[in-house]
Amino acid sequence: MGHQIRIRVPALLIIILSTLINNAMLLYASVMGIKTAFPNANYHRLVALVALPPIFFIYVGTLQSNFNTILTVVGALIAPYWGVALGDYFLVRRQRVDLVGLYQGEGGPYWFKRGFNPVAFAVWAGGIVMWVFLGGWTSSVSWLHFGSGEKVFTYLTATAPTIIICAVAYWALGMMGITTITKSLPVNEGTTK
Repeated sequence: MGHQIRIRVPALLIIILSTLINNAMLLYASVMGIKTAFPNANYHRLVALVALPPIFFIYVGTLQSNFNTILTVVGALIAPYWGVALGDYFLVRRQRVDLVGLYQGEGGPYWFKRGFNPVAFAVWAGGIVMWVFLGGWTSSVSWLHFGSGEKVFTYLTATAPTIIICAVAYWALGMMGITTITKSLPVNEGTTK
């Protein structure tokens, strides 16, 4: 029994410390992402803005009771994001990235409108709606349940179609000449593949 305790305590400490480290990195990355878009924002206020709202969810049910809802929210946010990112990299930019442009601020090829790409946000928002329609029934939130979406989900799931449709939608808007996408297309000089 003593041998098992000697192993369990360090294992528990490793799990606790690795969780703290991962959460600290996620918090830092989130805050720095916002700080990049809003350079004059106060760092400590951004930390509070990012760190405090999730505390509410600690006290709402258990992880087990909310697991499907958490997966629904994560899937609804992440799948359209990857659709836009993959559509931008593979379809719009054809795997060419302006390395110098990545580090330019205002006026750079990736600056779009005040540091935000409104076309990407619009496609992402549409992708969220699509994912919730297809996969919302998996959550415990009753108003996210769509019978027709559940029928399609049985054959296609929600993530793959959302990624594909968001990628194609982003590409199609780029081909239609939407300025915020096409103005950031790299020229051959200074690009990498």
